[in-house]
Amino acid sequence: MNFLKRLLLAAIRIGIGVLALAATYSAWSGQTPTRLLYFTTESNIGIGVVFIWAGLAALLKGVEPPAWLKGALTLYILITGIVGTFILPVPNLATEPVIFGVLARTFVVHRVVPLLALADFVLFDVHRRYKWHYAFSWLSWPLFFLLLILAHAHFMPAQGISGLPDDRNPWPYGFMNLAKLGVAQFSVNMVLLLVAFVVVGGILLAVDRLLPAKPLLLATKA
Repeated sequence: MNFLKRLLLAAIRIGIGVLALAATYSAWSGQTPTRLLYFTTESNIGIGVVFIWAGLAALLKGVEPPAWLKGALTLYILITGIVGTFILPVPNLATEPVIFGVLARTFVVHRVVPLLALADFVLFDVHRRYKWHYAFSWLSWPLFFLLLILAHAHFMPAQGISGLPDDRNPWPYGFMNLAKLGVAQFSVNMVLLLVAFVVVGGILLAVDRLLPAKPLLLATKA
């Protein structure tokens, strides 16, 4: 029975990972490498790698991703989902590239993968492994991302990142466009964004503590 549980858990997690990597294929394959400068792309690639790792570990009884790392990617993809749903402009799904010939890419990276990652965290993760300071140490990648974008805009101010031929905008998101917003508004936006990371991270820590230590579904270990 344990093998069947491991097989099903592996299939679910590898499936989520493959979906996330398929949705970001154009970036990591080198077709449009500038798209790697989107936090959306980075968080989805991270989910893809970590979930395939976790799936193979469940199947083969191997070393699983560290709790800090999986928690970090869960936080990042949740922020991606929140920002994509409530802040970014609504995309025209009719003109979006599709994944597996069915789902619009933007819908997958901003809605489907975040929801699947959240469901995996609630249902399949071993809980009560997170430390309180994770809410702050998880800021390491967002801060690095911010520095990366500032450096890109400074050194390549006319290099767009969407991959479109006429794109000359070096900023991935409107709320990060320093040239347009000015230093004051940009600073306010970045502080609010970092606060959002800490708040959502704190909620993730609280939920992790409230849930039973043993996974709700498909527990494969005593």
